[in-house]
Amino acid sequence: MVREKFKKDTQKNKKEIFKLWISFLKLSSDYRTFCELFQKRKKDSSFKWPPKFQKASDGSAPKELSNYITFGNIFDPRWDFDKWWKLHSQKMDYSKTHRSPQAITDYTETIDRDIDITIDSFKRREGREPTLQEFKISFLKMLKEGHRRTTLFLEVDVADRAPEDLSLYFEKVVRRKQKDPYVEGIELSIRKNRNLSQTYIPVDKFKLYYEVYCFVSELMKQQGHNKRMATEKAIKFFTGEDVNDLKNKGVHKGDRYASVMRKYEIYFEKAERIIKNVELGLFPFKYEKPIIRKQKSS
Repeated sequence: MVREKFKKDTQKNKKEIFKLWISFLKLSSDYRTFCELFQKRKKDSSFKWPPKFQKASDGSAPKELSNYITFGNIFDPRWDFDKWWKLHSQKMDYSKTHRSPQAITDYTETIDRDIDITIDSFKRREGREPTLQEFKISFLKMLKEGHRRTTLFLEVDVADRAPEDLSLYFEKVVRRKQKDPYVEGIELSIRKNRNLSQTYIPVDKFKLYYEVYCFVSELMKQQGHNKRMATEKAIKFFTGEDVNDLKNKGVHKGDRYASVMRKYEIYFEKAERIIKNVELGLFPFKYEKPIIRKQKSS
């Protein structure tokens, strides 16, 4: 029942969930740093990633990479959610209607989508349409290094070829591709992420966690409040209840104050867990301890 409710809710509020996903991701200092370094890497091919953002010792890709492939630089003032959502929802709809059990598709059916992605990415980055030469360079780079990195692009002459010969050739190429450390790292990350259990939580709850976290964090950062003072102000702001009055309520004085304080502290803690999970490309998920990558020593 809970699982069915979750499915219906996520389908109905999918756009709202993705908005929240990105909102929580914007609270990640690691992802902000990754986006800044990614821009440096684009401008300087000799730029060396710090150990924190390199492949882990187990071969898994940096946790920030899957988010960057999906969302891009969400901190860029030119990044627009509605434009991103339109493109992303089109890709999701296409994936649903063009699934192949053999995992082989005719690229002539999808190339127009990749052309649009290339042009849109260039426009977000440069603020203008690409020239023909710029498009050619960007498109080839995307095919080699971009979001289709785990896809094979092969030109095959099928005339007068025995099916068994083609089958052996494909098997050899696919196995070689699967041994690519980058591909192995992505697959390892996906397998790890599946270990986290999904649970149903209403969208409005997530919004409340986000708002409480932002409110408390801002008071602690800008006005120097400690966490308790900031939480008390959050209670006043979100409930309208006076904290001094709460201290005199309950069977024993302070019972009501203690229970409400703990509830808002839990909201803050849940938001912290959500941030850690969206850094892994997971949302919405339970607030268990996220998987920690084994980083290379500096």
